[in-house]
Amino acid sequence: MDPSAIIAATAANLGVSDVLRWPADDQVTEFGAVELHAIGVTYGGGHAVQRLADQYARVRADKRRQLRGDALREDWTTWVRGCAEKWSKP
Repeated sequence: MDPSAIIAATAANLGVSDVLRWPADDQVTEFGAVELHAIGVTYGGGHAVQRLADQYARVRADKRRQLRGDALREDWTTWVRGCAEKWSKP
């Protein structure tokens, strides 16, 4: 049996899903969770994205693992905007 054929077949079955998911380690970085990080930077009002993510992970403990794709994108965006507004008030 040809080893390259086995590797190719295995790689095809292990494809990375392009569906947006919350990172397993709760780290929203520009390299590990690019889209989530971009939302944090864009709508976070200058607050540290990881600070926003830490609060989101704490408050949305169960929900963050259940949300995928557009639902996660919308929930995270709403969270980030809300925190930015709340935290910017004196």
